[in-house]
Amino acid sequence: MALVEKLTENVGIKLTDSQLRQLRGVAEAQGTTPAELVRHLIEQHLAAERARFRALHSIFGSDV
Repeated sequence: MALVEKLTENVGIKLTDSQLRQLRGVAEAQGTTPAELVRHLIEQHLAAERARFRALHSIFGSDV
């Protein structure tokens, strides 16, 4: 069973009316909430950055 971390931190962002409307629409179309969609998008980005870091570390990490 996967470990589920408790959501304890808030991030405040400002969106335009259009961005918020689109975010709500996309979330609804995916059967989720806007907050969960944003968390998912952030996790996707962080996963890509971790992979990029590992690739760069494998190239440059041994010289440090």
